[in-house]
Amino acid sequence: MIKAIETEYNGYRFRSRLEARWAVFFDVLGIKYEYESEGYELGDLGRYLPDFWLPDAKWHVEIKPDNVDVSELKRTRYFGDNPPDGSMGCLILCGQPEIPNYFYRIYPDAPVDINMDNQAIYLAYMATSTYFHFLDEQNSLIEAIKVARSARFEYGQTFVIK
Repeated sequence: MIKAIETEYNGYRFRSRLEARWAVFFDVLGIKYEYESEGYELGDLGRYLPDFWLPDAKWHVEIKPDNVDVSELKRTRYFGDNPPDGSMGCLILCGQPEIPNYFYRIYPDAPVDINMDNQAIYLAYMATSTYFHFLDEQNSLIEAIKVARSARFEYGQTFVIK
């Protein structure tokens, strides 16, 4: 497995470029976050330090590469099923934000119907409680995904959202 590259962005030193790209995604959508803000003791499973805390949404977020080993997710799943007071749980995101192939339409009198295969849509929905069924909401989400995926951090560059 390729070693993650530490990356500086927005005053944080992220353990990987993947985490930094998700931070860019949050910033473009105006989702407040804290990076590795607090660790937790999980008994026999040891200590756990979630990647992000979204204070307004009350969600923890764990970022993993696409090729994550299932055994690595054991603590994350336990933490998500047994969140600390004040937390809704833990969202596990594998890979980069993806541009959606389509959007489901959501109607107020119908159950929530969202494209769960697209992690960026799901995360943005959970973090903001925004249904992305209006064109301007879809465009802002797609823009956030594009900016996050195009962020470059090579050679000590400092990425700035324009």
